[in-house]
Amino acid sequence: MRFLPEFDNIALSHADRTRIVDPAHLRRIWRVNRAAPTVVLDGFLRAVWRLDRAPGTTTVVVEPFEEIRPADRAGLEEEAGRVLAMAAPGEDHDLRIMAVGG
Repeated sequence: MRFLPEFDNIALSHADRTRIVDPAHLRRIWRVNRAAPTVVLDGFLRAVWRLDRAPGTTTVVVEPFEEIRPADRAGLEEEAGRVLAMAAPGEDHDLRIMAVGG
């Protein structure tokens, strides 16, 4: 499991993106003229993510394209923790996984 940044080469470099993402989810990755930050799970782009900042707290918000399996949730939490440690040292951290389609 990995969190990829905006404009990551994985989202940009595949001529046939169906090898890395279900075609039904392409519009969720491409927003206007930019590639959104994505989550890679089992070799596929399975979610988008963002950082929400409030005074003293930074939250990783994950918007999955499909239900996150319970077995993958721990990996998602670990990766979010690494992103938050780098992006918001010294702040409170949180992870919010949105409902599918929510």
